[in-house]
Amino acid sequence: MVAIPNSAKTREIIVIAGAAKNTGAKIVTITGADGPLVPLADVDLRVETFDNAGLLTPTVSRLASLVIVDILAIGTALRRDPQQLDQIAQMKDRFMAFRSNGP
Repeated sequence: MVAIPNSAKTREIIVIAGAAKNTGAKIVTITGADGPLVPLADVDLRVETFDNAGLLTPTVSRLASLVIVDILAIGTALRRDPQQLDQIAQMKDRFMAFRSNGP
């Protein structure tokens, strides 16, 4: 399970992560601070952002987490065999064509 609560204090995510952990799931968290979720994690990726961004703080923390998700996705994709990489490239091409031309 991958959980991405910036505060590491979101009650619902802590409950779900605890239930997943009790069934044997591995927990990866992407957090911006220490909190009650962190001890449940097998791996905690800490993504601290500046607190002085004021109004933009939520946007900055979301973008920082998305960068980590992209890095993990690319790293996973690069470990796939060449046939799967071709399939990913085809999906990307179809998506780009859809975005350009509409449905």
